[in-house]
Amino acid sequence: MFSDIRAITFDVAGTLLSPHPSVGESYAAALEKFGGEARAEELQARFAAAFKQVNAGPRGGILNREGWQEIVALTFAGLCPPEKLPALFDYLWEGYARPSSWRMLPGVREILSRLRGRGYRLGILSNNDERLLRLLRELELDGFFDAVVLSSVVGAGKPHRKMFAAAEEALQAEPAHLLHIGDTPHEDIAGALASGWRAVQVGRQRAFTDERGDPTPGVLHLEGLPELMARLAPQP
Repeated sequence: MFSDIRAITFDVAGTLLSPHPSVGESYAAALEKFGGEARAEELQARFAAAFKQVNAGPRGGILNREGWQEIVALTFAGLCPPEKLPALFDYLWEGYARPSSWRMLPGVREILSRLRGRGYRLGILSNNDERLLRLLRELELDGFFDAVVLSSVVGAGKPHRKMFAAAEEALQAEPAHLLHIGDTPHEDIAGALASGWRAVQVGRQRAFTDERGDPTPGVLHLEGLPELMARLAPQP
């Protein structure tokens, strides 16, 4: 199944990195700094709903600065005085560009190193903005990747075909030779399959069933990816 793969792309949030502390905790601390108060659990739920609403709207996964402003405004609606919202947004915008706001998930550096050592071209395919470039550089992960494809640059977000086409061009690989690794069934897995790629979902053993009823393989943790690829490659 994977013997003809030449290049592999990765989602970032939820696949390579995780917000730390949680978004709810970070947002609660930020709100308190600007004179408001709310429980982390409430803000986590508000953020999830706002994120889903903005992504389902006209932006379609293009999370540039304006997109994040919409998400933050919806999350803090009724909780933060309107005159303080711009400063609160700037505080969060800059904070999430720093490595201290993120935790690298187990095995990431080792897995990327192993895949590079096996000759795969690697890329990032993310519905995010240019802050990610700084983050990868400061985490010393940028050297693993041959290409970083961002929705804010492409003008479309996963699962749109434009994102996957941009990665094909950047990595100089045909769809049949590409594998995408991500944690979301719709944006990552369905988007990749619709573009003719292979896909693996992180977080579940059997992640996604396509329109023919065929299950897409999954791994509970990224550390299981090399073993999965070896197991599913045809034996000589």
